[in-house]
Amino acid sequence: MLAEVRHKVTLVDLFAFAFSIFFVGFVIYLSKILEHKGIVSKDAMREIVHITMGVWGVLWFLFDTQAMATLLTAIVTAFLILAPRNVRSLFSGGEERHIGLILYSIMFTVITALFWKTRIGSLSIFTLAFGDGFAGLIGKRYGKHKIKVFWSKVRSVEGSISFFVATILSWLLAWLIYGGSLYLIPMLIFALAMSIVEALSPPHTDNVLIPLFAIVFYYLLIAA
Repeated sequence: MLAEVRHKVTLVDLFAFAFSIFFVGFVIYLSKILEHKGIVSKDAMREIVHITMGVWGVLWFLFDTQAMATLLTAIVTAFLILAPRNVRSLFSGGEERHIGLILYSIMFTVITALFWKTRIGSLSIFTLAFGDGFAGLIGKRYGKHKIKVFWSKVRSVEGSISFFVATILSWLLAWLIYGGSLYLIPMLIFALAMSIVEALSPPHTDNVLIPLFAIVFYYLLIAA
């Protein structure tokens, strides 16, 4: 299997791999600089990185092979799992735990392995990164009207509205990339259903439940 993967790897793959690593490192570095200078809070920095990583659903097109794209996310996941305490503290604190970041990376790996260069794959990545990221960014800063069920953490109406809007934009971006007929009603149902999933997710599970339910709802609304 390893020989087969090696045989398929191209210079384009190696460039895409190196560029993706550089991009992730640059985003993290820039975010930490902004936090250090007091331009953004640690929570905002975390959400900015969360949102920016959604570009992975586009960076797929830099790769020639799915194996190399999947390998990249698997390496990042392994690094996060084995990361020392000082690295874990970069994105942990308050309500956020390092396990959430690990689950986020695991889902990127799973989606890349199963849905590479597909509309549903990109849509699930976009919804997780943009929807959940903007919900956290706007909700923590401007959320005044709180939402809570007993098994979930406190969220806000403003955050849920942000998630809804960002999910619509994620849907439009996925259709822009892959083409096809764009249907308004399924898009709105998808955004609403995903907003409910996000609002009701137990702590630290939204990074798993959002992409999983995105795939389920996509197939119910579009592929069925």
